[in-house]
Amino acid sequence: MHAWTAASDTGYTLRTVAWQPRLGLKADIMSGDRHPKSRDVQTFNPLFPKGAYFGEIALIGPANLIDVHPSLELHPMPQVTVSADWDVFWRQSLQDGLYGNAVNLLRSGQRSRARLIGSQASVQAEWQVERHTTLTVVYSHFLAGPFLRETGPGRDVDYASVWVTYKF
Repeated sequence: MHAWTAASDTGYTLRTVAWQPRLGLKADIMSGDRHPKSRDVQTFNPLFPKGAYFGEIALIGPANLIDVHPSLELHPMPQVTVSADWDVFWRQSLQDGLYGNAVNLLRSGQRSRARLIGSQASVQAEWQVERHTTLTVVYSHFLAGPFLRETGPGRDVDYASVWVTYKF
């Protein structure tokens, strides 16, 4: 097996500006298989990935990907955080497919030469109601790219959720 990955998470907070905006940029690359018929596997396997690796919508797993992910975080009140981000996904290897969170093959790469998988916009608001309780609201929209449309069905996906966390 000859698989690899590289990841970065960089950001800067403007603490002297109202709402203390944080500008961020994540970038990841995870190897994909160059020769599907070879016994040597080059697709990166994260072994125990976080379920929501690329956001709560969790449609794509961390294998055979190039991912660029700019973000903006704001603090309109001390106990409220609002963040927005845009994630763009490409296949690292055109010979390999698209994988889910458990590194399960979702789409074979044999029916499309397209590199762009799609992009995902997300907005999240988190309110620290009191010391033990947090309310979180998330909305994401995934826009299907050429790879998903060519390997069909290639539809956009909407995701919304609300939850309350209570910590002892």
